[in-house]
Amino acid sequence: MTMDPAVARTVQAELEAAAREAQAAASVLMALAPRFRAVVQEVAAVVGGSAQQVDQQMMTALTEAGQQLDTAVAALGHASSSARRFHPSR
Repeated sequence: MTMDPAVARTVQAELEAAAREAQAAASVLMALAPRFRAVVQEVAAVVGGSAQQVDQQMMTALTEAGQQLDTAVAALGHASSSARRFHPSR
């Protein structure tokens, strides 16, 4: 079943916009990532080998946030490339 050409053009335009937005968001996160990692390292240097549970929990949370940042960048990149590859008229 083929899609109406006008609808296909609209869908394609929306997908292209979504791809641009996803890529822009990924770029922003990639630009912020080095600073975030530097702050995490600074915090780690301050709390050092602290045995306090709150410090350990904070470092775990910061480390997990850094991992999620990487995951978000990858997911946005994948979404952008997927949107660019999709052709509704096919």
